[in-house]
Amino acid sequence: MLVERITNAEGPVSLPDGRVLYTDTYRGLLNAWSAERGEHIYAKVGGYPNGATLGADGHVYVANNGGALGGLRSFDSSSGYIQRVVEGGVPETILTEVDGRPLSRPNDLSFGPEGLYFTDPGPWEPEHPDPGFIHLVHPDGRAETVVEAGPGYPNGVAVDAEGRLLWVESFSRRMRRMDRDGRIEDLHEFEPGSIPDGMAVAANGDVYVATLHSGGLHVVHADGSGAELLDLGGTVLTNCAFHGDELYLTDDGPERRNALGHSYWGSGRLLRLRLGVPGMPIHTGSARPAEPQEQGGGR
Repeated sequence: MLVERITNAEGPVSLPDGRVLYTDTYRGLLNAWSAERGEHIYAKVGGYPNGATLGADGHVYVANNGGALGGLRSFDSSSGYIQRVVEGGVPETILTEVDGRPLSRPNDLSFGPEGLYFTDPGPWEPEHPDPGFIHLVHPDGRAETVVEAGPGYPNGVAVDAEGRLLWVESFSRRMRRMDRDGRIEDLHEFEPGSIPDGMAVAANGDVYVATLHSGGLHVVHADGSGAELLDLGGTVLTNCAFHGDELYLTDDGPERRNALGHSYWGSGRLLRLRLGVPGMPIHTGSARPAEPQEQGGGR
């Protein structure tokens, strides 16, 4: 264990200088940890920062859902948006809508060859799910919807070495993949009680999936032939990221639950697992705010 007493830990990111970032969601913080400095604030982003990823331009890109998880709210609540930020800087909002439709609750994001992909599943309401989407932000800031995922709650997202889009759906408990030609296939269905959240891809193509309530970490084989559970002793994992052959994990804390079904406030942790399995080099890129569209006028 590297850090504890996080309100709700998410979005680990490995930095070239050896530090690892993670989001402290209810406090609206992007924090960093290193062996030399311990825990420290990287940037104050506000809202409810969830997934994060590093861009080729040195910015950290953040999927900010605006401030809500189920019935809980962060200190600074609004609708969702995508941000980019540098250390100690003021976060810049680069996207608030796609095709005129406001973002709902952006969750996770990952660069691919075409740009920045992110999931927008809507609120965490299993009994009344909203339709979820996966959007793509091009380097010039243009955004489009690439997957209409239905009510399955698209959550963690990644892009494999071949440029194929991978994502998991928390409510349907599926891992899915979209080929470069747009064909979508189901790769794996997790057992009841194992709710897939964030994920990371290993160099051999296997996908390491943080699964809520499973007590550990699932490893889904690259060919979709099956999965194994690595028992980590009662963790409630939310996301993961490779740094060399180590895996950083964000955890909601030991299996301690309150009456609302959420972990106790401040039980989140940042963990490190020495796997001996290297991670896939992640895709990098950049995205900027779209240029304002000119308004049409009469002649």
